[in-house]
Amino acid sequence: MSTDAEWVELRVHGVSGTPPESLLAHPHVAQTDGGGASRFFSAVDSDGAILPGKDGQALEAYHWGHYTSGTSWQALWLLLVPFGLINAAQFMVPAPASRPQRSVNAQAAASALLRLLALLLTLLLVFAVGLTLMDLVAWRWAPSSRQLASWNPSAVLMLATLFTAAVVVGLWLLGRITATSAPNITGGMTPEEARARAEKRGTPLADPYFYQGTSDSPILSRLHLAAALLLVAAMARWVREPESDGVTVWVSLVLLLAVVVVVVLLGDPESLAVADLDDKGLRMRATWHAAVARLSWIAVAAGVVMIGRSMAQMPGFTPPKNPDQRVPIEGYELISVILLLAGVVGVCALVLVNWRIVATTPSTTPAADDPAWYFRPYARGWAASVVAALAVFVGVGLSASLPTTVSSVLHLSRSKVGVTPMLDRVSYAWGLTFFVVLGIGLWLLGDFVARRAKLAARARAMFVGAAPVDAGDYAVPPWHPDAGSAVLAMWIARLKNHIPAIALTFVGTGVAMSLAIVYEIHPAWDDPRDWRPHPAWGWFDQLSAGRERVSISPAVSSFSNVTMVGGAWMLLGLAALIVFLARRGFKTDTSRRGVNVVWDVISFWPHAVHPFVPKPYSQHTVMHLRKRIKQHLATHPDSGRDVIVSAHSQGSLIAFASLHLLSDDQRARVGLLTYGSQLRQIFPRAFPAYVNYDSVSRLHLDLHGGWINLYRETDPLAGPVLSWNHLGEGTDLATSGRFVAGTAVEAVDEYVGGSGVRRSGDDWRLLDPAPVTTDDQYGPSTRLFGHSDYFLDPAYRVALRKLRGL
Repeated sequence: MSTDAEWVELRVHGVSGTPPESLLAHPHVAQTDGGGASRFFSAVDSDGAILPGKDGQALEAYHWGHYTSGTSWQALWLLLVPFGLINAAQFMVPAPASRPQRSVNAQAAASALLRLLALLLTLLLVFAVGLTLMDLVAWRWAPSSRQLASWNPSAVLMLATLFTAAVVVGLWLLGRITATSAPNITGGMTPEEARARAEKRGTPLADPYFYQGTSDSPILSRLHLAAALLLVAAMARWVREPESDGVTVWVSLVLLLAVVVVVVLLGDPESLAVADLDDKGLRMRATWHAAVARLSWIAVAAGVVMIGRSMAQMPGFTPPKNPDQRVPIEGYELISVILLLAGVVGVCALVLVNWRIVATTPSTTPAADDPAWYFRPYARGWAASVVAALAVFVGVGLSASLPTTVSSVLHLSRSKVGVTPMLDRVSYAWGLTFFVVLGIGLWLLGDFVARRAKLAARARAMFVGAAPVDAGDYAVPPWHPDAGSAVLAMWIARLKNHIPAIALTFVGTGVAMSLAIVYEIHPAWDDPRDWRPHPAWGWFDQLSAGRERVSISPAVSSFSNVTMVGGAWMLLGLAALIVFLARRGFKTDTSRRGVNVVWDVISFWPHAVHPFVPKPYSQHTVMHLRKRIKQHLATHPDSGRDVIVSAHSQGSLIAFASLHLLSDDQRARVGLLTYGSQLRQIFPRAFPAYVNYDSVSRLHLDLHGGWINLYRETDPLAGPVLSWNHLGEGTDLATSGRFVAGTAVEAVDEYVGGSGVRRSGDDWRLLDPAPVTTDDQYGPSTRLFGHSDYFLDPAYRVALRKLRGL
């Protein structure tokens, strides 16, 4: 890149992997630095010469989107969403500043429970695949099908077992897709020095060792692989001898239980608990992890051996010719009951541990008059439990959708419901979920009706005095925006404030239904072959129902029948949606970016409790952005603010972390322009230990007025970052709290004539639609931009010039 420009504007995109052409608003771009999935681009003319920005700056775009949407295979990551949620839940656990021992112990217990739930999700998915291939296809369908009836039943069962094992290995490989290994950005710092700097800055994102990830991630990956293979071995043997409890089954299950125990006790070498160990404790911990590293390979080998043993016993397999005698395998039903029970117990235990953490972490419940209240964690610090429960609920649904779909396609059930008593109840639970969704929808509709008039009045007040700007030499017609067009967008933008209530409603309902299912089917423990559901009391009994409640006559439409069949169709629809989105993702890069938006958010966080998730891009993006900033500072030796990092949405988190890793002298020469940022609305509330009031105020202080944030009230994903408690509307009426030199103050807001921009200190609210002419001949645009195209607003250039001190 040319170094003739006096300063550099470095743009960083947000979610969905915005192409560099869109990021630079130019059809022709050229790569100027980087490689692989981390690339830097500049706009060029037809001769390939680099073009400057509108203010003569060197304009560069950092494109990192290929970390989550670079290849067609990454479209399959959609299947791993529950894994990503449970891994992200680990980073939602609040971290107390003083680290009292009881809270540290509670955090270690929370991590152990999250690792248990993560392993449970892996086993759920593998069980669903095994149930589909070995039970539905090999045991119940193949012997009577025209396609496979002539095949040797043993060969069919062997193929089903091998395919199931291949899926396990595929999951293991899918989670390992990445370009390079994690770079070392420690800069010679010791772990103790890095931790001290992170504590000083109020965020572990300032610790370069954070981006190395959990050193036990490869071990955890092998343990998940071993557990899944052992489950496949037991399931394969149960198909061969449905009523057998032989050596292969018991050895596989005992080894599986041992792997579960090791996963729970594995621990995290980078956790707070380790930081407080003495030398002897650290040596013991290192010895334990070294031993587990060797045992994990032995466990994988044991899983392979047990699958081989199960397959060696398959010759002579002869399923009954009468289809009515090929009933669901009782061992499979026990597995489903155990997995569900483990999930319910694990979630409930996590809630109790989470309560202990919240009770010892005052920052989770700041006082209403404390500015930190506007950065408070979701659900008063319970977000980890809520997201973990949601991951289990979604994981159960995804797992159940596969056998339910195959059962319907192969006509293995009289009605399109589940294929085992457990899956019948899962279908019923998802049917009840429809009513929950309907109730939430009606509540939101009522909320819109109740707030519509107030939002319309606010919109009209916002637009008072605004007029088109940058009109050029053309005559611009008067600007009379329809404030009503922004009302719906403003209401949708406020839906993010309802996230905790909606999530808690789903999770609470899911936990209640799970408890009802466990209570209803607990007699199966005593007699797996001949048992009857145990009815619960009152309305609680309506939260779970199996096929015994479904009327034999289709003319009779009972609530249970409608709910169960409706739930089955929801599962079928879920499966169809996954196939559709994955298929689209395979075809085009644009579709793949849309499908993998969720990973743009979740994959920032390193592997912690689940190894079968895409490798975190933060290990690369933060390092590459920091390195590029330092390169530009070195080529612009001026003592002024030579580099302005312009970051949108998720890119603002990458920039936030990168700037925390710079030295004080380097940071003083960098400006930060964020827009569409979640650095107050979402990140501090979901990940309070990593983005919080202290870390935001510290960075604002260290940038010496060099941080401006732009936001719109129609942005559904973002909002203010550097201000809060916005009251009133209009000159001399509008007030807000804001950061001034890192300190919270209350003051009157300023309005910019013409553009209508409301300035709450360094937080600037833009109007939407903006009074700007996109085509001077036709007057101002009435398009709503919402979360996108902030750099097209005239206030963007104004902010750049202010950061440069021009």
